[in-house]
Amino acid sequence: MSENIYEANLRNLFHTVVETGVGTVREGDLYRWLGAARAREAFWKEIYQYFYEALSGREKKEGWQLWFVEASGNFNFVCFEPSASIEKPVWWKKINEDGLVNFGK
Repeated sequence: MSENIYEANLRNLFHTVVETGVGTVREGDLYRWLGAARAREAFWKEIYQYFYEALSGREKKEGWQLWFVEASGNFNFVCFEPSASIEKPVWWKKINEDGLVNFGK
Protein backbone atom coordinates (compact mmCIF):
# COMPACT_ATOMS: atom_id res chain seq x y z
CA MET A 1 0.00 0.00 0.00
CA SER A 2 1.34 3.42 -0.89
CA GLU A 3 1.97 6.14 1.64
CA ASN A 4 -0.88 8.62 1.95
CA ILE A 5 -0.39 12.38 1.73
CA TYR A 6 -0.75 12.82 5.51
CA GLU A 7 2.02 10.31 6.24
CA ALA A 8 4.22 12.00 3.62
CA ASN A 9 3.59 15.39 5.25
CA LEU A 10 4.53 14.03 8.69
CA ARG A 11 7.69 12.40 7.36
CA ASN A 12 8.69 15.64 5.62
CA LEU A 13 7.98 17.70 8.75
CA PHE A 14 10.18 15.57 11.00
CA HIS A 15 12.90 15.20 8.37
CA THR A 16 13.04 19.03 8.40
CA VAL A 17 13.08 19.09 12.21
CA VAL A 18 16.02 16.67 12.31
CA GLU A 19 17.96 18.41 9.51
CA THR A 20 17.45 22.02 10.67
CA GLY A 21 16.60 21.62 14.35
CA VAL A 22 13.18 23.27 13.96
CA GLY A 23 9.86 22.77 12.22
CA THR A 24 6.44 24.40 12.38
CA VAL A 25 3.03 23.08 11.42
CA ARG A 26 -0.45 24.52 11.89
CA GLU A 27 -2.32 22.85 14.74
CA GLY A 28 -5.28 21.93 12.52
CA ASP A 29 -3.03 20.31 9.92
CA LEU A 30 -1.24 18.21 12.53
CA TYR A 31 -4.52 16.99 14.01
CA ARG A 32 -5.87 16.20 10.54
CA TRP A 33 -2.68 14.35 9.56
CA LEU A 34 -2.79 12.20 12.69
CA GLY A 35 -6.56 11.94 13.00
CA ALA A 36 -8.44 14.17 15.43
CA ALA A 37 -10.22 11.23 17.06
CA ARG A 38 -7.03 9.55 18.31
CA ALA A 39 -6.43 9.28 22.03
CA ARG A 40 -4.17 12.06 23.30
CA GLU A 41 -1.55 9.59 24.58
CA ALA A 42 -1.35 7.73 21.25
CA PHE A 43 -1.17 11.06 19.42
CA TRP A 44 2.11 12.06 21.11
CA LYS A 45 3.61 8.58 20.78
CA GLU A 46 2.93 8.61 17.05
CA ILE A 47 4.53 12.05 16.70
CA TYR A 48 7.64 10.69 18.43
CA GLN A 49 7.72 7.68 16.09
CA TYR A 50 7.82 9.96 13.04
CA PHE A 51 10.62 11.94 14.68
CA TYR A 52 12.54 8.76 15.55
CA GLU A 53 12.17 7.45 11.98
CA ALA A 54 13.60 10.75 10.70
CA LEU A 55 16.73 10.03 12.75
CA SER A 56 17.36 6.81 10.79
CA GLY A 57 20.33 8.28 8.90
CA ARG A 58 22.06 9.35 12.11
CA GLU A 59 24.94 7.38 13.56
CA LYS A 60 23.43 7.55 17.03
CA LYS A 61 19.64 7.73 17.36
CA GLU A 62 19.48 7.46 21.14
CA GLY A 63 19.50 10.54 23.34
CA TRP A 64 18.01 13.00 20.85
CA GLN A 65 15.39 15.27 22.40
CA LEU A 66 12.15 16.46 20.83
CA TRP A 67 10.40 19.49 22.33
CA PHE A 68 7.54 21.68 21.18
CA VAL A 69 5.61 24.78 22.06
CA GLU A 70 2.12 25.74 20.94
CA ALA A 71 1.87 29.34 19.78
CA SER A 72 -0.62 31.23 17.61
CA GLY A 73 -2.30 28.04 16.41
CA ASN A 74 0.98 26.37 15.45
CA PHE A 75 3.06 23.55 16.82
CA ASN A 76 6.72 24.59 16.80
CA PHE A 77 9.00 21.57 17.12
CA VAL A 78 12.64 21.76 18.18
CA CYS A 79 15.13 18.93 18.46
CA PHE A 80 18.51 18.69 20.13
CA GLU A 81 21.41 16.31 19.61
CA PRO A 82 22.35 14.10 22.58
CA SER A 83 25.34 16.28 23.50
CA ALA A 84 23.32 19.53 23.63
CA SER A 85 22.80 21.10 27.02
CA ILE A 86 20.39 23.94 26.46
CA GLU A 87 18.24 25.61 29.08
CA LYS A 88 14.66 25.09 27.93
CA PRO A 89 11.90 27.56 28.84
CA VAL A 90 9.27 26.16 31.20
CA TRP A 91 6.51 26.46 28.59
CA TRP A 92 8.26 23.99 26.27
CA LYS A 93 6.89 20.45 26.33
CA LYS A 94 8.99 17.34 25.83
CA ILE A 95 7.93 14.29 23.83
CA ASN A 96 9.55 10.85 23.98
CA GLU A 97 8.63 7.27 23.10
CA ASP A 98 6.17 7.21 26.03
CA GLY A 99 4.33 10.29 24.79
CA LEU A 100 4.14 13.76 26.33
CA VAL A 101 6.64 13.83 29.18
CA ASN A 102 6.65 17.11 31.07
CA PHE A 103 6.59 20.85 30.87
CA GLY A 104 10.11 22.20 30.57
CA LYS A 105 11.87 19.88 33.00
